[in-house]
Amino acid sequence: MFRRSRIVFAKDMRQVLRTKAEYLQAVLLGLLFIFVFSLARRSGEIFSVQSIAVIFWLISAFSVVLIANILYRLDEHGGIRSALLQIAVPLQSIWLGKSVGIFCLLFGCQIFWLPFFLIFLQPVLSPMNWLDGVLLVGSVDFGLAVLGGLLGTFCAGSDGRDILLTVLCFPLLLPLLLAAISLSGALLNGSLEENNWWNMIFAFDLLFASAALLLFPFAYDGE
Repeated sequence: MFRRSRIVFAKDMRQVLRTKAEYLQAVLLGLLFIFVFSLARRSGEIFSVQSIAVIFWLISAFSVVLIANILYRLDEHGGIRSALLQIAVPLQSIWLGKSVGIFCLLFGCQIFWLPFFLIFLQPVLSPMNWLDGVLLVGSVDFGLAVLGGLLGTFCAGSDGRDILLTVLCFPLLLPLLLAAISLSGALLNGSLEENNWWNMIFAFDLLFASAALLLFPFAYDGE
């Protein structure tokens, strides 16, 4: 399963690199949000760290929708989905490869956005543990990616796939995003301690991953 997942992941990365314009949509969407929010700031006004966290995770959630749609659309247009269904491959390995791809592409977007957050929004940051920050971003991105990997296949081939994926994704992501925003605000304030929001993040990561493992084969083969 893991070997086939690596093959799916490598195939997706090659496709994205060949069609860079598709991936740039997600990157530019984030930059557009940052620029618009920076224009909305009054002269001398300082964004609160909670506001920075809201903007960051809102952009990330929208980008997951775009990235998941890109990966599945490339499969549809290239006839790869039909080919995968005709060979003896565990369908969960396709989901795993897609989810890892979404995770890596989303994390790449976030790394690219970081200096623009600092330049345009100019947050006032307190000393913080960067390892906690990496753990927070990684754990939330994991939940975003596994859910995007599942719901993307429901919308593949639909004329309104972008809208449908957004409608499906955001209500399910709300608890995860709420926990991410709360913890991010505490982290940027330098006051991250033992917090029940961690339990919510890990619980929803497990819930999304379990649901995806069970439902993805039925959604992908259309039966």
